[in-house]
Amino acid sequence: MIKILIKGEALDLPEGFSMAVEDTNPIFNDQGSQSIPATVPPTRRNNRLTGHVVRVDNAENPNEPERTCIIENGAYQRRGTLNYTSANSRDGITFNVGFDNSTAYEKWKNKKLTEFSTLPMWRHSSLAVLMSELNEIYHNADPKTNPLAVFPIVTAIDKEGWLETYSIIDPEKVEILNMWTRTAMQYKALRSVDKVTRTINGTVTEVSVPENYGFTPFVRVWRVLELIFSDLGMSIAANPFKTDNDLARLVVLNNCADSCCQKDVNYIDLMPDVTVEAFMAALWARFGLVYHVDFSTCRVTMAFIGDIINKPAQKDLSNIISEPPVVNYDKGKYIKLSASTSIDCAEPETERFEDFFKNFDSSQIGDSVVENENISFTFNRKTAVWSRYDKVNRKSKEGSTSFFNWDPKTPGVEAEEITSDDEFVPLAHVQIRKTAYGTYGDFADDVPFYLKGMRHNHSYIKGSDGPEGGDTPLAFMFAFTGIETSYDSTEGRFASVTGDTFKDGKQHTTSLLFQYKGGLFDKYWRQYDEILRHGARTIEIKGRLKLQEIQQLDMFRPVMFKGVRCLIDTVNYSLPGGKEIAVEIKLRTIQTQGTYNIATEQNIPNFTLLDTDYYWKYVSDTLQTVYNSTESKNAAIKAWKNANPDYQAPNIYTWPGLAMPVTVQKTGLTWESDPYNADGTCNMEGATRTRQYQARATYEIWELYDVSEGDPDHYETEPGEIPLGQITITITYTVTLVSAHR
Repeated sequence: MIKILIKGEALDLPEGFSMAVEDTNPIFNDQGSQSIPATVPPTRRNNRLTGHVVRVDNAENPNEPERTCIIENGAYQRRGTLNYTSANSRDGITFNVGFDNSTAYEKWKNKKLTEFSTLPMWRHSSLAVLMSELNEIYHNADPKTNPLAVFPIVTAIDKEGWLETYSIIDPEKVEILNMWTRTAMQYKALRSVDKVTRTINGTVTEVSVPENYGFTPFVRVWRVLELIFSDLGMSIAANPFKTDNDLARLVVLNNCADSCCQKDVNYIDLMPDVTVEAFMAALWARFGLVYHVDFSTCRVTMAFIGDIINKPAQKDLSNIISEPPVVNYDKGKYIKLSASTSIDCAEPETERFEDFFKNFDSSQIGDSVVENENISFTFNRKTAVWSRYDKVNRKSKEGSTSFFNWDPKTPGVEAEEITSDDEFVPLAHVQIRKTAYGTYGDFADDVPFYLKGMRHNHSYIKGSDGPEGGDTPLAFMFAFTGIETSYDSTEGRFASVTGDTFKDGKQHTTSLLFQYKGGLFDKYWRQYDEILRHGARTIEIKGRLKLQEIQQLDMFRPVMFKGVRCLIDTVNYSLPGGKEIAVEIKLRTIQTQGTYNIATEQNIPNFTLLDTDYYWKYVSDTLQTVYNSTESKNAAIKAWKNANPDYQAPNIYTWPGLAMPVTVQKTGLTWESDPYNADGTCNMEGATRTRQYQARATYEIWELYDVSEGDPDHYETEPGEIPLGQITITITYTVTLVSAHR
């Protein structure tokens, strides 16, 4: 017997009432599981429970806000959302019930990330404590536990050709969020300033700003997903963007310049201006992410399409059929991937990588230089920008970014287009000149160019001439926390350079580019593309299953049928049912047919994003300079005094005041043993790098004697006859390296 419960009370159902249900796989369907429209009589009870939907003068929309119900048939119990389609006092009340993802789809269609009721506040006792927290995140954030990341981004710049490898910029011509400065000890730190320089109406102007202005954290994707599903009252069974080492570093950008000008940071300020539907579509386009919402358990299951097709089969459906299956043969398709390139200088010269290298043999694309008799291309592996050199005219120019679509245009094969509204963000090196005010210090870093201006939610600061803030499109970026074995600072990149080793010994191997070996297509879509090309079959079967078995079917795990691996597309059945009920199941094969050369068809450019032909070459170091410096000698004298508290000077004119260098020995990590300088960590010629290391310096400590005995007009000192002893201290020196090609 079937029951439809609203607020715990059952609707009156007519004799012989049945409800047809279609369960769908989110991979192949964007409508979600739902029932076919059913009609119940307009009884007094039904009118009351449905909110008198038969009345013309009803002041409320019966579908807003959404109303839930529970469908029961013995052990079968399922929660869904009612959707009334028509009603009258004679024929009855007609509705369907949306299950699982269909409810989420409807709710998220027009809802923006900034509109969630579950967005938290990041609270602090003061602005100073907030800045301290930002610095801690900047240097030490654990991507799997800390939901925020901090690194510099450029939001506006007044300079043409800024995609050059190195750009030295006047501070009034660039706007940067999360700009670091160097302390006296050459330590990168985020520090609040009270003035910034801007070019307003063509005039360089000093603008007063509130405390912590110009700083904003970025929210990790795994945290955004948690907030999205918590808005539905759901928890995530396993979040792959939190458990995967690379994807845990993925964040969404924002350009809110004053998000930290209040001690309590509102997550609304940190969210992009995008709907949930568009956000989830972007994760599908980039990574093949699909999800299943189960309102009965309030749990969400997430998985990547590339992982799903490789899972072991959950069940063999060969023995449930009651009649011969129907096999349908569809035309093969190939995957086409694209995203937005509307940010200045993000758009590649051609949409397709193949068109950019139209007159070149793609098999050459395995080195940083590709050439023929007239033209050569050089690839900057840090910024993922191609430069073109005209050999005939001896002229070079920027060629293109690497933000190409994935579109091999296989002859005779239709494209399955998967597109996203998220933005590709260029990366470039920026160096800021020191200002007369000393406001910025000496900033030099590889910075994402999120050129959308600065957004202001809590202040009225005017930006430089150029784009005004307000537009915050969706854009992803990897945040690399600054640790000794990787970077000096936290940096955001699209991982054009992969293979970076982190403190835990793990390497970053994921790129946000569609192209190349290790790109998004290669890592997340390649196998599914092969199935679409050569496994384009559906199988329709009819049989019988227990209701419990139907509920246990996992749309994200393959099934077997007659020895062939398949994924479930749809399951159709009617309620009520007995011990077993009739089902119609549509399967999609994930097992290919025929003879083919998939490597030739997909034609993934044989170009890895890490070139190991470069190495770091020693230039100079400051070891001897630091060792012989007055600062180090004074530190040695102080250390000796602390180590010898019982020392008594023979008179008031004598004291331990002279340190003579004895020996110095490098200790611990050196530039040769530093994994940050290992082969494969350098990716362009001519770049320079400075790294700091430590040494143990030993000094003899001598007494100094004031031979003038306090006469200020004839002050003179002489050392004693024998040293008081030796002391060893730790000193820090700097090594300068330059990249060179083998």
